Amino acid sequence: MHVVVCSAIIGRTTKDFKKYLFNFIKVMPLISLINNFLKLGLNELKLRIRVRLTRHLYDEYLKGYTYYKMGNLDNRIAN
Repeated sequence: MHVVVCSAIIGRTTKDFKKYLFNFIKVMPLISLINNFLKLGLNELKLRIRVRLTRHLYDEYLKGYTYYKMGNLDNRIAN
């Protein structure tokens, strides 16, 4: 699309330039909607990866530490 608009500018044809420009303007809402959906999907994917990684690291870190889990359940036991 960009190449066609540029060729109309270079060729100095105002009729073609206006036609391609208005076609581009008509399509812009759809392009922006798709772009925002892609950004939303990427942000959701990044968040899910961070949550899974954090849970995995906490599970690995606390695997053998039963006294830590007991200490949180019962504060009478000192760490």
